[in-house]
Amino acid sequence: MDIVAALDGLGQTEDEDADQQAPEWVSLAGSSREYRLTGRPSTPLYLSCDPSTFSEYQVMVRKNIELFEAKEEDVTTNAQGRNKPIVLGQVGIRCIHCAVIPPGQRVRGAMYYPSRFDGLYQAAQNLANGHLLNGCPLIPAPMRETLYQLRDKKSASGGGKTAWAERVHALGVYEDECGLRFASRINEFASHHVHVSSDGTRRTTIFEGTGHSFTTSR
Repeated sequence: MDIVAALDGLGQTEDEDADQQAPEWVSLAGSSREYRLTGRPSTPLYLSCDPSTFSEYQVMVRKNIELFEAKEEDVTTNAQGRNKPIVLGQVGIRCIHCAVIPPGQRVRGAMYYPSRFDGLYQAAQNLANGHLLNGCPLIPAPMRETLYQLRDKKSASGGGKTAWAERVHALGVYEDECGLRFASRINEFASHHVHVSSDGTRRTTIFEGTGHSFTTSR
């Protein structure tokens, strides 16, 4: 199963799209700059096509992480993953179990805000190793035990930085000067052709027709 097929059940219908409100531009208190909020709900990282690309451990990690759009309560809460302040509408990753806890009450490492596609993979590994395996107060014990077992299991499956970035882009996420952002629709970029080039040390992925690209080290 490819990414487009996996997204078929996640995209909006024409009726839903017609009813969707236009993205909202809002200002954070004390700031003169306006930031874009799409109002999109959180989105699981896991796609049904993941097992063909990622190891069993990485698939399980992806099932326990979601993408979300930072609201004002997120912006005013300290989070790991970057030195610059978080801005409204910035997309981060978080533990699906701790999402029900107010941002200021979550344990350390429950959410990260990678500033670029290139940082998604490492942020997810940090969340898995530091939070899901050790710090999360809400993850079911059998699921945590499964994660430990799969992590220690040898696997030849890949799925590094580029694969993680391509999947997230397919879920309607792009980069701007403030970090990662949601497009207005979850399947906005799913059908765009991906072109990959490499000079031996750096790998550049270009999403044709979107104007978006990112580069990862090999």
